[in-house]
Amino acid sequence: MRLAGTYHPITYLLNKIPEYIPGLNTVDAIWCNADKDILSSFSSKPAQGETKLMFQKWRNSSKKQIWLSNFDPLKSVDISQRQLSLNDEGELNTLLLFFESPYDEQQDLIAITFPENLFLRNYNLEFSGLSTQEKSVLSNLLSSILHTEHKRCLEEKQFLQELNVHSKHQSDKVKTLTAQLSTAENLYSSAIHSIIEELLSSYEKKWGIDFKLDTKLVKYFAKEKLPLSQIKTRIDQIATMAYHLNIGEQEILLDESFIISSIGMPDAKEVVNSRNDQKDKVIDLLNRYEKAAERVDDAQAPLNAKEIAKRLDPPVTPPAITDAVKKNKRKIAYFLKQYPEKWRLIRSAIRPIRVIDENETDQRLRIS
Repeated sequence: MRLAGTYHPITYLLNKIPEYIPGLNTVDAIWCNADKDILSSFSSKPAQGETKLMFQKWRNSSKKQIWLSNFDPLKSVDISQRQLSLNDEGELNTLLLFFESPYDEQQDLIAITFPENLFLRNYNLEFSGLSTQEKSVLSNLLSSILHTEHKRCLEEKQFLQELNVHSKHQSDKVKTLTAQLSTAENLYSSAIHSIIEELLSSYEKKWGIDFKLDTKLVKYFAKEKLPLSQIKTRIDQIATMAYHLNIGEQEILLDESFIISSIGMPDAKEVVNSRNDQKDKVIDLLNRYEKAAERVDDAQAPLNAKEIAKRLDPPVTPPAITDAVKKNKRKIAYFLKQYPEKWRLIRSAIRPIRVIDENETDQRLRIS
């Protein structure tokens, strides 16, 4: 069975009574449901017309229990006088129990019909031999048990209703909070979007390009909840990287790929000044070429790639320098732009580097 509170109390008792008294002939009932329909164990459909009127007469009784010789709900019986007019106690084999209806002002009823040869094991009695007093004890006992079950069923139903209201309230609260959180996230994302656009505007004016923001990039910054200073640093890295990777483009889309590329990317000044940052191969390459160029200049020899190649440690061929510059063209362009005061000699002495530097300078002049 389901929880008692999920049943109408009368249908719940109809299921429970055979457990209390096995071997009963018949258990019938008439009751009112939540829709004000009058139902019975005699039909699966609500009572109508004369049948309904007769059922209501039985439900209109003020009694709590009564013994009858039989129960015919379609037959008119004066319940208040019926038992007093019976002389043969042995004929009274049907017990009517009445219960206050939770849905109208009348009473629901259950009719329990006992067979003559039923042996009541729990009470060590045979029904056919019960006296009036013993039947009274039996009816009071059954009435007490079933009314207790009836009350428990209604209390449990009330509890389940309150639990359902509470659960619905909690569900509505979660939905409201979820909606509020979504609104807050959208507002925060919108604010982050505006901040990023403002930070990018200076680069757009400076370089004469147009940055487009991918929504995933904005969501990344909104999710990370970085302070403004870190957002500025990260956007500076992303914008600079995107620009140098897309030289000549008038419109550049900034998406998640730039986040991955920029994470852990050190500040440009720290790259030059920090000993740990000297591990950067391109920075190290430019520094080595510049030192070799300084040695050439100190020796007052011709300042060109051939002389610089000879004074590298270890020495290399001029084509090796050209090949190394070509392989690292984009990074070299980036560092030459970031540090216009650095690598003064090789900017003019090594032709591939000079070409990169001149192209960068021409680009800046066109923008300005």
